[in-house]
Amino acid sequence: MKIKNNAKEILDFMLFIKLKLFFLLITPCSIHLLNKLADILGYLCYLILFARRRVALRNLDEAFGNLKTKREKRKIALESFQNLIRGVLEIRYYYVHGPAEINRRFEYRGLENYTEALKKGPVLFISGHIGQFPIMVCKFILDKFDMHLILKALSNKHVEDMFNVYRQRLANPKDIFKTIIYYKPRFIALKKSLKELNAGHSLFIFVDQRFSNGIKTKFFGRNVLTAPGADTLARRTSATVLPAFIIRKGAKHIITIGKAIPIGNDETENTQKFTAQIEQAIRKDPGQWWWFHKRWQ
Repeated sequence: MKIKNNAKEILDFMLFIKLKLFFLLITPCSIHLLNKLADILGYLCYLILFARRRVALRNLDEAFGNLKTKREKRKIALESFQNLIRGVLEIRYYYVHGPAEINRRFEYRGLENYTEALKKGPVLFISGHIGQFPIMVCKFILDKFDMHLILKALSNKHVEDMFNVYRQRLANPKDIFKTIIYYKPRFIALKKSLKELNAGHSLFIFVDQRFSNGIKTKFFGRNVLTAPGADTLARRTSATVLPAFIIRKGAKHIITIGKAIPIGNDETENTQKFTAQIEQAIRKDPGQWWWFHKRWQ
C-alpha cells in the first residue's frame, strides 16, 4: 500500500509540473485563441478518452433516447469535452488577467432574486457542473457577497493547491479557505455548512452528481440517486433556495439566478424539485454539462 501511495504521489507531482509548464506556455494567449485551442484539445480528449466518451454517449442515450439522433448526441458529447478544456484554460486566463477581466466578461441575470432573498435571511444556491461554474462562485465573492462553497477536493493535492491560489486571486477574499467547505468528511461539512447558513451567509451546493445512498428522483425521466444534503440544509436553516447556473456565450458568461424554490416537509419532493432545476438548465444548453460523469450508472 505504501509503495502504491508513493507511486501515486510521484505521478500526481509529475502531472502538476506538466500542467504548470503548459499554463506558462499559454499565458500570452488571448481568450479567443484559447477558445480555439480548447476546441482542438477537447476533440483530442473526446477521441483518446474512449471510456469517458462511452459514458457520455450512454448518458445521452439515457437522457434523450430517440429524441435526438446519434449524430446530435455525438455533437453534444464533443461539446462537453471541449467546454471542460475551455473551462480549465479560462481559469488560467482569468488568473493572469485578474478580477477586472472577470468583471468585464461576467454578468448577472436575475440578481434581484438574490438581493430580495437576502433580506429574509440565508440563501442556499443549488447548481450543477454547467459552464464555467468554478468562477461563478468567485464572481459572487468578488462582488462582496458573503458566499461559501461546498467543494469536492481534487485527488491531486498539488493541482488542488494551485487552483486555490487561482481562486484567491480571482475572488480576492481575505482568505479563500474561509469560503470553501470540503464535502468530506461529510459530518464536518454539514456542521460547517449549517454554521454559515445560520449566521445568515450564502452557500453554493452542486446537486447533479452520482450518489450511492441518496434520494430516488427522476432525472430526464430515469431514476437516479440524488444527495439529500441540499434538502437537509434548507429545512434545518429555513434558507431561501435559489437555482443559479452559468452559461458561456462566446467569450462572455451569463449567471442566471432563478426565483425561490418552495420548500415543504417532504425530503423526496424537495430533492425532486432541485433535480428538475438541473434538468431544465441542461436541456437549454446540453453541450455545457459534464456528460462524462456516471450520473445514471
